[in-house]
Amino acid sequence: MNIVYIIEGMFNSAGMERVVANKAIYFSKQAGYKVTVITTDKKNRPYYYKLPENVTCIDLDINFRDYQHYFILIRIFCYLYKSFIFRKRLAKFLHTSKPDVVISLLLRSTDFLYKIKDGSAKVIEHHFSRNYSEMFSVAQNRSPLSEFVYKRRGKMEESYLKKYEKFVVLTNEDAALWGNDFKNITVIPNSISFQTEKKSDPENKIVLAIGRLEYQKGFDTLLEIWSQVYQNNPEWQLHIYGNGQEKETLLSIIQQKGMSKNVFIFPPTKNIEQALLSGSIYVMTSRFEGFPMILLEAMECGLPCISFTCKCGPRDIISDGEDGYLIEENNIDLFAEKLNELIQNKYLRELMGNNAKQNIQRFSEKEVMRKWEDLFHQLINKQ
Repeated sequence: MNIVYIIEGMFNSAGMERVVANKAIYFSKQAGYKVTVITTDKKNRPYYYKLPENVTCIDLDINFRDYQHYFILIRIFCYLYKSFIFRKRLAKFLHTSKPDVVISLLLRSTDFLYKIKDGSAKVIEHHFSRNYSEMFSVAQNRSPLSEFVYKRRGKMEESYLKKYEKFVVLTNEDAALWGNDFKNITVIPNSISFQTEKKSDPENKIVLAIGRLEYQKGFDTLLEIWSQVYQNNPEWQLHIYGNGQEKETLLSIIQQKGMSKNVFIFPPTKNIEQALLSGSIYVMTSRFEGFPMILLEAMECGLPCISFTCKCGPRDIISDGEDGYLIEENNIDLFAEKLNELIQNKYLRELMGNNAKQNIQRFSEKEVMRKWEDLFHQLINKQ
């Protein structure tokens, strides 16, 4: 089978890049498929996650983000021009390579990908919740004009999604948000990116959080929560792994609140397993998500997790009171209370951690990839 993935870039350590890398590795090695990863914005940056030599990597050199600093009206013209080039170059490749299935993780491809008649089945794989656009607008503090343009584009993208053989979302929660109008929608979650026989030690007095240091991830809220916790638990530490535009702001908050001896920010790490095994509790304070893989990985390492019930993902992953806690969004006091509870009860950490490691196996690579293979065969049989 010949499958193609389309994504903006593979140079970040973020979830989408890790998902594509994991699938490319699995399908090329385990299933023996021919796999191609097409990017639009590589700009000579190396892939963050290494792919096998038998995976073909192609960059179309579109570079959509080159015009992001321009005024919105100029950006519109640049976007239209680059979209034209994108369509032309992608169509040429697909007509030449003749894939069986094309999976795009780029919403900006939705208006034309289904029109390319190369004989392949076309799938859109959506890694954000339906309301992600409005969340991003808040995060980026867009002007009213920019907000109008992006909303309009979002509505257009949604109308095209119905034209694809399959529209894949990551959670049942998100599928419900899209509603019954999308007859082609199906839910396939991300899989755990690794499996390990190891389990975190509940004696480890470290609380962990991993992600980009940006508004979306809510690390400023996490520091507010920690300020309610650390004084009663001075021997405990909060370790944050990540990088991003809010790093200096977060370091300033840590300094102002006198938490420099209890909170540490480390660079992103490729060895997620080792980082997770160093702690005994995982916390997530994101304002919005698509499907937080880090929760899967934390639970695979036997960590009980505490997370806000942001859209989307945590509700599909954590069983409240069994392998972690789900906290209503913005309820900082309850989050701090439950974190205190876990910190002060080793038996509870161990019990929930054991439950987490067991429960998360429903997201094992074998289970999730079987769903994808079933979908591929279903689509090919329809062609």
